Amino acid sequence: MSAPIALVTGAGRGLGLAIADRLRADGFETIGLDIDGADGADGTVACDVTDPAAVEALIASLSSAPSAVVNNAGVVRFGSLLDVSDIDFRRVVDVNLTGTFTVARLAARRMVAEGMLGSIVNITSIN
Repeated sequence: MSAPIALVTGAGRGLGLAIADRLRADGFETIGLDIDGADGADGTVACDVTDPAAVEALIASLSSAPSAVVNNAGVVRFGSLLDVSDIDFRRVVDVNLTGTFTVARLAARRMVAEGMLGSIVNITSIN
């Protein structure tokens, strides 16, 4: 029997990398998604969570539905409300909210299609 699959967004560094490493140590085949990508040696691949087509293609390429999804990707733009640009605001919403929704929805669709009971964890921040 093959190892259960876990998807972790924002797995290129920091908390996402630590989560991916822990899931790997716990026996999961862990696929890390990170916009900056990686060489693939640690299971992290380049994937922009704000691009539904890219997320859908990645999930479709898996050997089976993920049994765990950790939405950890997030960005922050520090600055005064008076100085935040529309572009910066949209990027924060696109990654932190829309990206989380996109990954969760597409992973859940595959889970349901395969009768998989899985877990989706969404990590948030006060930033």
